[in-house]
Amino acid sequence: MVDLLAARIARLPPETQSLLEVMACLGGEVTLDMLGQASELSAETLGGRMAPALEDGLLVMEQAGAALRFRHDRVQEAAHERLDAPQRSARSLALARRLATQAAFVNMAGAQYLSAIALVRDPDECRRAAHVFHEAAVNARRISDHFAAERFLVAALKLLEAQSAGADQSLHLTVSIQHHGARYGLGRLEEADAVYQSIECRHPDPVELAGAACLQMASLTGRSRHREALAMGSALLPRLGSMW
Repeated sequence: MVDLLAARIARLPPETQSLLEVMACLGGEVTLDMLGQASELSAETLGGRMAPALEDGLLVMEQAGAALRFRHDRVQEAAHERLDAPQRSARSLALARRLATQAAFVNMAGAQYLSAIALVRDPDECRRAAHVFHEAAVNARRISDHFAAERFLVAALKLLEAQSAGADQSLHLTVSIQHHGARYGLGRLEEADAVYQSIECRHPDPVELAGAACLQMASLTGRSRHREALAMGSALLPRLGSMW
């Protein structure tokens, strides 16, 4: 079936084929706003390029004309397989850069950067991508998708830690605290312990530690490790200027 669908795609105009490849990287259903931003096409040009695929039945309009979807996931697979692995990574990087300029598309920008993370080497882009990952992780945690949040946060830390020592320590701290919370949310408490210890070693300022420390004490208390939680709080309070 995929080969037959690939043959149908190959009969479409080249610009329509390219649009299907972009859409295949973005997902099975994409809003026209996102697709326009990702492909850098005006609404009028986008309409002209998607028309042949709609007429062929490869695409279907959804949401009262506000979104497109592949008629079948095999169509998406056929469009995706037109690109080899290096081409997919390069395409994902280009899409991430375009989508990252719009706050509404930060989650998809993060997903595209994940697919192309090996190509992100420039220090400035590493920081931009880390910011995108952090924002996408915050959005994921808002809906309690701690698994997605952790993927984004691990990627952000990978990029930040590859930079020279001392680079963007504020962002590193923010991402690390979010990572600690994501692992706590996933119930991976021993791994969360290790993240907290790393935060404490790298960012010893007690004010910066306070939020993560409260969560860590709650984690210890929840595991009936009351003495450790009490000792931790007792050690931190004087550093915050409180009497104990």
